[in-house]
Amino acid sequence: RECATWVPDAQIGPLTEAKRESAAEFERCYLVNLMQRAGSVSEAARLAGLDRTNFRRLLNRHGLRNLTLV
Repeated sequence: RECATWVPDAQIGPLTEAKRESAAEFERCYLVNLMQRAGSVSEAARLAGLDRTNFRRLLNRHGLRNLTLV
């Protein structure tokens, strides 16, 4: 998994902030991997258990509007 970005010398902040950042990173990586496997927004939304509208909003929230499918 290429998304892990633990930097040993990085400054460590409060736990709640670290959890929020980790969850956002996981969510973004999940979406990228899902879109690469699914091949279409409709299929990715179905696999994620979301309707297309909410799935698109999630992609937009993570700046993945123009994600190129492989």
